[in-house]
Amino acid sequence: MNKEECDKMYKDYASFENKPIEEMRKELDYKILSLFNLEEDPFVKYANEIQIPILTRTLSNCLVSEEEMIKYSNVFFSYWNELFKDKYSVKINIYLNNQTTYCIFEMKVTEKKCKTSIEFIKKMDIIHKYLNKFLINKIDDFYYENNQILNFEKDSFFILKTNNKKNWHEANAKMDLAEVISTILDGERETL
Repeated sequence: MNKEECDKMYKDYASFENKPIEEMRKELDYKILSLFNLEEDPFVKYANEIQIPILTRTLSNCLVSEEEMIKYSNVFFSYWNELFKDKYSVKINIYLNNQTTYCIFEMKVTEKKCKTSIEFIKKMDIIHKYLNKFLINKIDDFYYENNQILNFEKDSFFILKTNNKKNWHEANAKMDLAEVISTILDGERETL
């Protein structure tokens, strides 16, 4: 950090006097993270948005929102869309309804162009069809240990987790994407 940056930070700090403490904290956090180019890092965001609030008991079991599911989905969409270029199309279905305790993420690969890349499916009969498929046939001790099911089909894969906000963060998407890639490269097609 050079002298000009230090002087600017000091002036900015002096402007904090009339601001609420929470606003000051957020600005200061952002400035510090910016110095290390970490302000948009999903793992830092996870720590700030999920882990710290859980530890300080300011975040309880919040349900995941559509906006958060779009951020989660975009991690997969960006990776696979770049990989497939124009040869294949990626279609993501998100089975989300607050009447269930689960959320299902499905990514399909198709040769056809899709009108929309991400679609929310909220009809309970469709969601129950998929939940029954997993809950009857797929849940075992591994699910209860890891709170996640990864299942591969012919041209798609599914991720099933509880619809808790902490499970569907953008940082989790990066880890889940790595697990999907690893599973594909290892040739495993079983439920994880």
